[in-house]
Amino acid sequence: MLIAKKITLPKGITAIADRSFYNCRSLSEINIPDGVKEIGEFAFNRCSQLADISLPDSLNVIGRDAFYSCSKLTNVDIHDGVTKIGSSAFIYCYELTSVSIPNSVTDIGYNAFKNCKKLAEIIIPDSVISIGTEAFDNTIWYNSLPDGMLYLGKVAYKYIGECPSYVEIKDGTVNIAENAFSECQGLTAVTIPDTVARIEKNAFYSCTKLKEVSIPDSVTYLSGFSGCTNLSEITIPNSVTEIGVEAFLNCTNITEITFPDSITEIGREAFYGCNGLTEIKLPKELKAIRPSTFENCENLSRVTIPYGVTSIEEGAFYCCPKLLEIKIPDSVITFKNYCLGYYEDYNNERIKTSLTIYGNRDTDVQRFANDNDFDFRYIGDVNMDNEVDILDCTAIQYYLAKLSEFDENQLKVADTNGDGSVNILDVTLLQKYIARFDVNLG
Repeated sequence: MLIAKKITLPKGITAIADRSFYNCRSLSEINIPDGVKEIGEFAFNRCSQLADISLPDSLNVIGRDAFYSCSKLTNVDIHDGVTKIGSSAFIYCYELTSVSIPNSVTDIGYNAFKNCKKLAEIIIPDSVISIGTEAFDNTIWYNSLPDGMLYLGKVAYKYIGECPSYVEIKDGTVNIAENAFSECQGLTAVTIPDTVARIEKNAFYSCTKLKEVSIPDSVTYLSGFSGCTNLSEITIPNSVTEIGVEAFLNCTNITEITFPDSITEIGREAFYGCNGLTEIKLPKELKAIRPSTFENCENLSRVTIPYGVTSIEEGAFYCCPKLLEIKIPDSVITFKNYCLGYYEDYNNERIKTSLTIYGNRDTDVQRFANDNDFDFRYIGDVNMDNEVDILDCTAIQYYLAKLSEFDENQLKVADTNGDGSVNILDVTLLQKYIARFDVNLG
């Protein structure tokens, strides 16, 4: 397909679609009319003859890889109004020498200006609150920066050089970027101000001497401590709504974690390999247990899953050999491969555990147990006759009146409301269940 060297786009368009001029190697000049609000992903990717471009005042978003490998591009004037510069937007623009980022920009994606080898000057305003990893790597500007903590906008972006044992992040910082303190193996303590809202993935990756971190109650997104093998204590404040992917992966020294009910999402592999954990109680607003979230937690033996969780995804509790019993609420309707009840031996052979599942009759929970040949017991069936009826209510009343005793299994199924104790509230709930009130056991 032949493409002209110079193109003037018509007035009236509001966006340049993804890949519109992808690999148009003869294109050297393009006029973009005012009114265009977005330049799509890969829009001018590999336009290797494009030397100059004037972006309109109307522009809001520069998409991912938009000017990837525009190797003759020397100047880009980004006007006020642009809020996002996508990942790899200007990567490999070898001739680009300077960029001025306006006060409207809040988000600069990973690799955005990476390998712009002649980029010697860049101004980043305080409006910027998120910057992806390696956004400016291999530029003259970045390579000439002095050692110490690099702040860009309101982001604690990267500690350059040898990290000291203690760092105090400056007040006003709102984001601790991905890899900001990655492999700072001398770091033993850090103070995080109460202005920080996000701690990104791998922010403190493999800080193996970091023992304790206080998370301020300004943080809403928490990740970043993968491989902190000496971290033993972490308190999650009520402000946190999401725990990110691989947040505490292989933090083998953490023995206890308390989830506030503000949390609605825990990312995949968030607690993978946390061998110190023995017990967890998941937050009430959680809807899914993501892939491998607690995989290889070898000492985990007790898990409380709240009603409302609908999915236990692949490998969620894989290789948790001490997790031998679990109550699963009726709300769970999706069970992915090897989500629980399996582990691997030293020969990497998959072995099924002697798992007992407590749940309700004729549910997806029971079908999952039957399909995998796990032992299944009905919540409320304290007399173990495979029925849940008024006789079970009577049995619990006898127990509460100290006229009989329950063994360990009976205590588990008698706790019909799942609060960890057996009392008159369990009898009341069981009576409502038998009378077909809209209630849930467990």
